[in-house]
Amino acid sequence: MTRPVHALLLHGAGGGAWQWGLWMPVLQAHGIHARAIDLPHRCSAAPSGWQDALDTASHALEALPRPRVVAGASLGGLLAAACAPLADAAVLLNPLPPSPWSRSLAPPTGDTRRWGTDARLASTRASLHDADPATALAAFRRWRDCPVRLLREAREVVLERVDVPMRMLACDADADIPPDAMRAWARAWSMDIEEIGGSHAGVLLGSGAAAHAARTAGWLAATLRG
Repeated sequence: MTRPVHALLLHGAGGGAWQWGLWMPVLQAHGIHARAIDLPHRCSAAPSGWQDALDTASHALEALPRPRVVAGASLGGLLAAACAPLADAAVLLNPLPPSPWSRSLAPPTGDTRRWGTDARLASTRASLHDADPATALAAFRRWRDCPVRLLREAREVVLERVDVPMRMLACDADADIPPDAMRAWARAWSMDIEEIGGSHAGVLLGSGAAAHAARTAGWLAATLRG
């Protein structure tokens, strides 16, 4: 009997486990037991940092039976790459690249990115132009503030290439992560890469999210079977 595949899903900065709502039923329909978790986003006197997020992700991944997969979007994509040695495959969606490819990103400033406090429906709809109005409204209500410490430390992360099958979905018009940086990282690590259209978060929340999830499930089935 084939053992079931388990997957850990990691969201991006300012988001939450809810962002995987369109992906999870598709993965489960393909026999993948998916679990999405909330990463720490403390913005207090002791704000969350990279190690907090990495510890949360790695502990959750190690708790899953094998074969197991880690998938992450944006900041979660960098976390997924960092956790890849603990997994049998990894999927990165518009991922924040590690150094040196992160050098093309503007350095974060201040103490807190007030994505939740300063959220506006109009700007959410504009950034999620490929999502339906109901999804944009739900996202507007759920964005979270993010400590800049976490973003700053993540931008300085250096990772060594790992011998784990990896697939990247990269939006060719991403306004948050430079597509060239994602492509360069994928080439350096010999990742399977698919360039897609849509917004930065649209890979999870846009009209094409279910199709992206289905193709990813097919890749996982072929990769883990091989």
